[in-house]
Amino acid sequence: MQDNATENNTNFQQTKQIQEKQILEMYYSYGENKQKLDSISKHTDDINLHIITQGYENGEIVDVTLEFQGESFQTSATIQDNQAIIINILNKV
Repeated sequence: MQDNATENNTNFQQTKQIQEKQILEMYYSYGENKQKLDSISKHTDDINLHIITQGYENGEIVDVTLEFQGESFQTSATIQDNQAIIINILNKV
C-alpha cells in the first residue's frame, strides 16, 4: 500500500510540473487599496494591472502587450503566487 501512495504522489507532482502556462485573467484596479474597476473609468493616473496566471513558477516573467489610445506598448511583470500586479501601469506607457 505504501508504494501505491508514493506512486500517486509522484504522478501528482509530475502533473503539477507540466501544467500549461496560462494567463487566466487580467483586470485593472485603482488606488492604494487596489479597488477592482468593473466598468469604464475616468481614472487615468492611478491604474494598476493585475495578471492572474496558472502554471508559472515564482520569479518567472510574463510579457504583456497593451493597447492604449491607439498605440501598443509592451511590458513585463514577475509572477509571485500565480499573479503579478503592475502599479500605475499607465505611467509606464
